[in-house]
Amino acid sequence: MNKNFLNAVILLIISAGTGYFSFVQYNNTQEFLVNSERTLGEIIDFSSYTDDDSDAEMYSAIYEFTNQHGEKITFDEDGSSSSPSGEVGDVVKVIYNPDTNEAKLDSFFSLYGFVAILGLSTIITFVMALISFKSKS
Repeated sequence: MNKNFLNAVILLIISAGTGYFSFVQYNNTQEFLVNSERTLGEIIDFSSYTDDDSDAEMYSAIYEFTNQHGEKITFDEDGSSSSPSGEVGDVVKVIYNPDTNEAKLDSFFSLYGFVAILGLSTIITFVMALISFKSKS
């Protein structure tokens, strides 16, 4: 069997997998948005840790908002970075599910960042598969 053909098949399988997970994540986000409310919250603190690989101090914001029942809800930022993403007291847009109090920042990257990364991976691996199919070896 041609090595390029085998590589192309493997890349197509990877592309199909990332495409599938991108689609599932997009649908989960859409379902979250349909069942959610928007409100304002604020940064109340930062958690931090030292990254084992780079020895860099990593920060993750802790947010608080008041839900529709007047309860204060706290949630952590999904990711972390080497510099704080704001200051304590900064006001942020929050979107949350009132039934579960699951909350996210109301921003493109918080809602669709993973979908975008998976979608881009799908496109890249699909193009690589096409190139492998067309290559002679």
